[in-house]
Amino acid sequence: MVQYWGHERVTRREVRATLLALGTALEAHNEHEERLLRELSAAGPAGEGLMSEQHVEEHHELYGALIVASESPNGATGAPLLQFLFNRILDHMSREERTVLRDVDFYDIDDAANDF
Repeated sequence: MVQYWGHERVTRREVRATLLALGTALEAHNEHEERLLRELSAAGPAGEGLMSEQHVEEHHELYGALIVASESPNGATGAPLLQFLFNRILDHMSREERTVLRDVDFYDIDDAANDF
């Protein structure tokens, strides 16, 4: 979508609709993640520091950047902003995987999780 918008092959309305769906999913994901990591942090020393205020602030910044990018008047300005934002989201996820999820045994997760 970013490439198409950069070349004006999709409309701003289409991009905004897609970004709205992404923003909704991102917000729901972050709320769930923050709640879960706070619970793990409170559970004892092994989970200490998993959810910091800096981490929460980064979630807010990423969501805010998504809003700003969605307000771009055209693909010439909006597409580079979105590409930068998507790279930041990928970097954020990569850091989470290296730090927060490094000791999670995904093969040992309850079968109920497979429903999702």
